Amino acid sequence: MAQPKHQAKHARVSVDTSVEERSLGIMGKGMHSIYVLLCIALLALPLVCMAWRPTTTSSEKKDLAPWPSLMVDGVPNVHFLSDAGAYFEDHFAFRNELVDADALLKERVLHTSATDRVIVGRDGWLFYKGTLNDYQRTNLMSDRAIFNAAHNVALVQEFVEGRGASFAVGIAPNKNSLYPRYMPYYLLRGTDAGNLTRFEQEAGALGVHLVDLTSALSAPDQVLYYETDSHWTNEGARIAYEALMAAVGRAFTSLEGTETASIEHLGDVAVMLRPLSATPEEDIAYAGAQQFEYVEGDGVEDTAIQTRSTREKATGSLVIYRDSFGNALVPYLGSEYADAFFSKLLPYDMGEVARREADTVLFERAERHLSSYATTPPYMYSPRREIPDLTVAREMDAATASVRINGPYLQIGGCIEDAALQSDSLIYVDVAVGDKAVGLFEAFLVSSQAEAVSDVDGASEPGADEVVGDGGYRVFLQASAFKDALDAMRIKVYVMDGNVATCVLDSSVSEVFVDSE
Repeated sequence: MAQPKHQAKHARVSVDTSVEERSLGIMGKGMHSIYVLLCIALLALPLVCMAWRPTTTSSEKKDLAPWPSLMVDGVPNVHFLSDAGAYFEDHFAFRNELVDADALLKERVLHTSATDRVIVGRDGWLFYKGTLNDYQRTNLMSDRAIFNAAHNVALVQEFVEGRGASFAVGIAPNKNSLYPRYMPYYLLRGTDAGNLTRFEQEAGALGVHLVDLTSALSAPDQVLYYETDSHWTNEGARIAYEALMAAVGRAFTSLEGTETASIEHLGDVAVMLRPLSATPEEDIAYAGAQQFEYVEGDGVEDTAIQTRSTREKATGSLVIYRDSFGNALVPYLGSEYADAFFSKLLPYDMGEVARREADTVLFERAERHLSSYATTPPYMYSPRREIPDLTVAREMDAATASVRINGPYLQIGGCIEDAALQSDSLIYVDVAVGDKAVGLFEAFLVSSQAEAVSDVDGASEPGADEVVGDGGYRVFLQASAFKDALDAMRIKVYVMDGNVATCVLDSSVSEVFVDSE
């Protein structure tokens, strides 16, 4: 029996639809396969391209893992596979580009940082995370550590002014101390007095000539730090330079009107975050601050620099102990002084003051590095003290001591128990050879440092190796004077509160550690 025409037509439509569905299914599976193959190819690309484009340097400034050996000390390397994985993680092709792209995505889209060393702030501002403790008032220096730092600087000032030279200290504030409005809203600023404020109060009480750079740089209508760098701009450095010169009473040369065309500056924090795509900021330079030449060193990043001014009738000799903030000061001070020496070396070698016949000595230090005045006292002969009405109240065994030959110095140092100290106790070391008294010497005060503090420029600060806590002390004497007398030397260590002393150590050198470095 024949089907009706409308039924036959309906059957043909059903057949056509089924064919279309099968075609789409085949196409879908094909696209799925292509997608999977594409993903595999993309994932394999960094490995395949390692043959001709391996990553050989790290944009993160870290050491790359070496290719592992199959045998270690004559036995199979059981860690070969994990070591090979570490090698691949460091050397796969396009690694630096992918790291940079990841950082850029997180910064611009998620407003977070791809590295634990950088804080992504507001309006494109970047901050060095090493300043966060200062900002939030966490892990603050103890009262004793603050006193140690201020006391050590006061001893240096006494030495410098005893030579007839001028002395001043300038602490460069952290960027977020000046511009907290650009910090992320979720990082709250501490309300307690920070290390810088407390140091300024303590050092001021001891008569240290401090330059208030925080106030000098707090112009409401100017931004004097880079948005993507941890340091001040050239304009900020000029203001700091003028404040330092005023503090030492020097009639400096005005640079107003000598501005040159814009220059570009690549921010250190931006490079840490996005090493390949960091973009420079515009800055100004001053022609009046380019009137010098290098005698030692090739640029402002060098650890030790000596400059000679080419400015007509330039006078004076400067020694400045500085950190990376001092980079931007080199052109100003190098042009201002006939001769200038800039040192980043720690500990500070105060012998440079005499060797270079300096009439001006400056300390420049970043707020984030303030603790180094307590952890790393300078190399300098300790001042001799005469205290005619010294009263020894008690004796107790509460100190350690070591004696070592350290270059031209006989270094006597150790640590005193916290229970024997007040926050402002001084420490004196009485030295005798046999029955002959050598003298009573005031010690530098030392705080411990658990680990080296790495700065944005890669520099690090050595810690106080023999000190635990804030009760360390260090005395420097002339080593040549004791060359043949160490065995007969006897030392007494006193904790001084006014003229009342507590003897915390009485020992012959044979009973303490002696070392030659």
